[in-house]
Amino acid sequence: MTLRLLLLFYLCLSIASCNKTQQQSAEVAVSTTKEKIRFTETDLKTLDYTEFSLDSKVKSQISDWVGYFTLATIIEDLKIPDFSFFENNDVPIEDLIIETHDTLPEKFSTQAILSRITIIESMLYKTKEIIEIHANDRAQLLIAVKDLSEAFSNLNFQLNKKIEKDAQNIERPN
Repeated sequence: MTLRLLLLFYLCLSIASCNKTQQQSAEVAVSTTKEKIRFTETDLKTLDYTEFSLDSKVKSQISDWVGYFTLATIIEDLKIPDFSFFENNDVPIEDLIIETHDTLPEKFSTQAILSRITIIESMLYKTKEIIEIHANDRAQLLIAVKDLSEAFSNLNFQLNKKIEKDAQNIERPN
């Protein structure tokens, strides 16, 4: 009987010590992999989304919209990939969005376009969080960049749609 208890005690002790070793080695692995996992342009090209570019008519009408062109630069930098906007944080996202709203041409101040700007703001915050907190998760980072690029593409689509709709002269019957 005592032999069985002694054997059971050693078995429990060995199981408990194995568990601690695994936890310690996992903690060491996490602390040693502080380097950030990034991706390349080819990884980004594998993502499936439709990218809309601006029509030349729209470009001429938004030439004074500073916030849009700042966003466009950030999105293009992400596709290189260059995360300096999120890592250096010289211009806070809040200031960028305020600038985008303030310099928005009156003609383009519609609910559809304003909602796309709000979505871009959310995607900017999401991307920043993933870069800062989940920097080692390459899949999450790729999805965040895809979502942000897609949101900006949808803004381009809405801008193009607005110009196209304004150009239509539909006669209504009396």
